[in-house]
Amino acid sequence: MRNEPRRPVSLPIALAAAIAAISCGEGDPGHDASVDLPVEQPEGTDGSPDPDAADPGADVTDDGRDGDAPVPDADAPDEIPPEPEQLRPCRNGSCWPTSAIPSRCGETAIDEDFSSGVYNVHAYASTLFGGSDTLVTLTRTAGAWQPAIIVAEGDLVIYDGRIGLVRDGLDVTGTLDGTEGDTARVRFTTDRKLHVTIHVTGWEVVDSGFADFLPADAVYRLTIETTCSVSPVDCTVLGHTVEEPACGWLHYIALEVVPLLGGTRDERVRAAGIVGWWSLKEGVLFDENPLSYSNCGFTDGQRHIGPLEICPSGLAWQVGLAGVQVPDYNLDDLEATALALFGGMTPEEVLEEAALEAGLRGDDVTAVMTTTDGSLRKSWLLRSSAVGFTHQVGTVTSQCIDGSIYWCYDDSWYPSSLFAPDRDSAMTAIEEVRTIIDALAP
Repeated sequence: MRNEPRRPVSLPIALAAAIAAISCGEGDPGHDASVDLPVEQPEGTDGSPDPDAADPGADVTDDGRDGDAPVPDADAPDEIPPEPEQLRPCRNGSCWPTSAIPSRCGETAIDEDFSSGVYNVHAYASTLFGGSDTLVTLTRTAGAWQPAIIVAEGDLVIYDGRIGLVRDGLDVTGTLDGTEGDTARVRFTTDRKLHVTIHVTGWEVVDSGFADFLPADAVYRLTIETTCSVSPVDCTVLGHTVEEPACGWLHYIALEVVPLLGGTRDERVRAAGIVGWWSLKEGVLFDENPLSYSNCGFTDGQRHIGPLEICPSGLAWQVGLAGVQVPDYNLDDLEATALALFGGMTPEEVLEEAALEAGLRGDDVTAVMTTTDGSLRKSWLLRSSAVGFTHQVGTVTSQCIDGSIYWCYDDSWYPSSLFAPDRDSAMTAIEEVRTIIDALAP
């Protein structure tokens, strides 16, 4: 179980603002009140309202026969569907900001609880993939409370726990609202990728205007299941089953990264197979969120650092889905690659998309886009997966395929012992990873 912090955390002012902006926006919740205005009636000959005059507010037609009831106008517009209430969970409540990057063609499950008593909402930065159905399920597993799901794209609530937003290219269908039983569930179908925040809370909290807290024994499971248009493939490399989440990230590479690379389809698939193998054997694909992965080789050992932290100069610094070393590359070259791969986008826009994809929100995204530190900027350009793969394929090819540098193969540590115990096994593994990606990539 991945537990939330067990004590209050003193957040910097900038981060607190970012949390409020995750999906909370500005302004107060509520609806516009409807006002009944007097309707001006035509007068009769005595100055009183004419009882035979038509109601100017009625949307009807008349068939010309006295005494007949009015007939509805066939050309009248359809009834406007209800819109989700623009709730503000983080503005009005106490949010724990975290992330849940879903498996590209499978299920991601998170077990959590509200035992700290510090938060009444858990806010998961997540992604809805274009051309896919995403089913989000919140199940109460302990405690007496009623689960509620609120989903926002930026500061726009697209599902308020009961009502989904209606717009072209997006279908939101709530199947269980959680007011009864132990489960809340909502399905999203979108024609383009959406960066969203999934708010996990209880109806007791929502009904209190996010003032109340859930009981300390409140425990839940959040599952995010993505259904792809292609069938998931068997992830087996060198006779070993590639366990989750790594298998899901191989699907992600095939469906999300390959289309963005340069060259023919065969060249793109080949590059993805080489770099995918490297990330698999390095253990990057087994990380909870390799899109924000940042591993610094300090003198006393390796450890992960935060998304806005910088590894000291001269140390090994591996980042992103490509498991690429930041010191190996020049900033100008990376920006040129970003411009070539993402025609029409500025480097800042590429950085913004990389940060959103990795689960950052608010001021953290702005910090990535506007950083003047060359090392941090390089690290996030490389965390744009297409940029990272484009540069990493040449490095892995020269060091591990054309050459045989010692760090390419090692049977003394997991998962290299499974997928790169020696050079011959590594060459076979590269081809098997390429085959997996080839079966999935468009």
